[in-house]
Amino acid sequence: MKKLLTLVLTLTMLLSVAIVPNAALAGNDGVFTDVCSWPPVNTYIANYYAPNSTGWQIDSMTNEGMFALVAVSGVVYPRLAESYEQDEYTDTIHLRQDVKYNDGDDFTAKDIWSYYILNNGCTVTQQAKSIEIIDDYTIKFTWREQINPSVRLRMIATNVDARIPYHIFGEYVDKAAELLATGVDTENAANRKAFGKEYTEETLAALDANWQAFIQYGPENQIPVGTGSYMVSKMTDTDCIMVKNPYYYNYDLLGFEAIHFVNVDTDTKLAMLQNGDLSRSDGTPAKDVLEGILAGNEALVHYLTLDNASVGVSIDVQDPNLSKPEVRQAICYVLDRDAIREVGNYYGFTATYAELGMPESYVRNDGWVNEDALAKMTQYETNPEKATELLESVGWTKKDDGWYNENDEKISWTTISTSEFQFLNAAQIFSQQLTAFGLNTELKVLEPSVFTATYNTDGEREYEFACNWIDNCWGVYCPYGPLQDGYYKDQFASIAGNFPKFTEGARKGEINMVYPDYNGEETDIAALLKTMLAMTDEEMVDAASRISYITNENVFSIAFFQNSSGYWLNQNDIEGLPLPDKIEPSGRNVMLPEDPEELSIINDHWYIWVAEGLVISNGTYQAK
Repeated sequence: MKKLLTLVLTLTMLLSVAIVPNAALAGNDGVFTDVCSWPPVNTYIANYYAPNSTGWQIDSMTNEGMFALVAVSGVVYPRLAESYEQDEYTDTIHLRQDVKYNDGDDFTAKDIWSYYILNNGCTVTQQAKSIEIIDDYTIKFTWREQINPSVRLRMIATNVDARIPYHIFGEYVDKAAELLATGVDTENAANRKAFGKEYTEETLAALDANWQAFIQYGPENQIPVGTGSYMVSKMTDTDCIMVKNPYYYNYDLLGFEAIHFVNVDTDTKLAMLQNGDLSRSDGTPAKDVLEGILAGNEALVHYLTLDNASVGVSIDVQDPNLSKPEVRQAICYVLDRDAIREVGNYYGFTATYAELGMPESYVRNDGWVNEDALAKMTQYETNPEKATELLESVGWTKKDDGWYNENDEKISWTTISTSEFQFLNAAQIFSQQLTAFGLNTELKVLEPSVFTATYNTDGEREYEFACNWIDNCWGVYCPYGPLQDGYYKDQFASIAGNFPKFTEGARKGEINMVYPDYNGEETDIAALLKTMLAMTDEEMVDAASRISYITNENVFSIAFFQNSSGYWLNQNDIEGLPLPDKIEPSGRNVMLPEDPEELSIINDHWYIWVAEGLVISNGTYQAK
């Protein structure tokens, strides 16, 4: 089956750029300004993978992949790909033939191959059997196992896979290819690495050493080489000027003479935003700050967006006092999650369920949990009487100084959090609400590195609850993605939650959790997850429904709210703002639309940098 990706093809080949950065910035005419961060330029290396590289917004304008994925919605847009064919085990992708890197070298299929050979720890290389160059503009992916075709496409689209040009990094690519060629087939899934092969310890060490050498190398002129629409012209510790890539295949669509990134702190960013010095900015501040900025600058428009992650607490499910699901359910009934949301993120969306293993919007808007499962799933509202009933059902009693367990031991718990406001504020109210109910809970605020080390501890934990992102859909967009990559497999929720694992045998290290699903069928979560990639869309929803039901009824974690974010656009700088008819009626604070098409538009503009600067590169945004 052949699918053609509709592209607007405009080929303009220019041999030089007549842009003087300082002149381009004068009066800010034709310049798009946003915020980014990067290391001091005296340590900077022009290689995205270097420890001291460009910020990701700069990289998004510099580099492209075959596709761009708007991760929050799963929409895939073609960039360097022109068309593709899929069959049961292969994806053959045909590339644009009018693309050059910003140093003038031709882009070919070898550059895509280079990315996956050198970056061989990525999901695609782990799942693929081989990646072959068919000709200069055709590349073929053969998969080891059957995988849902739409999942395969999104798996590829998560990669900015023209980011390792062979003519720049060929020495390291060739070394990696040589080492990968020594791999052997294996039946031991635990030992499988790139292309499903097993490698000796010496080979793995050599691959790592080659990677470490690669990330310390970059072009001597400190200009990152990419196929993207803009390229770095000048960089200081505080300012980065990007000018049009003279070889860009859609050069005529580019609406800005230059892009200016500023490296500033949050307070300075907000001041620049209100002063009209930024064309765009990410983030939704506290309600009063947001309203003050809008009142102070009538050119600004704020768009609310729905993040694909939730804030909540992971619960140590092996703690003696928390090992019973009745206790974890009782905690849900104690909480006023609206009050937690209001301090954690006023514009967030309060959770209805305990936890689904995925953000709730994917259930409401995308149908990732079926109606049969939802009809049987508990929705947890504040109900202290129900909480009391559940605790008493397992032998707990409440005395004047708080609750005591069945062994007459007083309950004393600890919540850990970092100082990031959406976690700290939420964790504080959570702990206060439990304490007010008699479940005495203190809050410990830890530095991020200490926080990570604390929840990664093996054995007995120094906490009962850990507050952070407890689910996300930041990887493959399908029901499998958040359940496997964002919740159960070696992610915060499962690690901080101390999920039990097999300690020996062929399944050593896998989650050992078997529970009845919504039909009463005993379900091995890890075993079911293993099979999901090969499922049809309908089968995957059924499997996700079984796992989400188990997750919610057993309350392995508690989601407080699905996070919301937002972005600002300056009408004085930009033409092409989304949903223009909603700007004035909303008071220039555009709420999340219910219409799916409008929501998709909002997401495309929000994910500008994740989607490789799409709305700038395709001409949606023009200078005013």
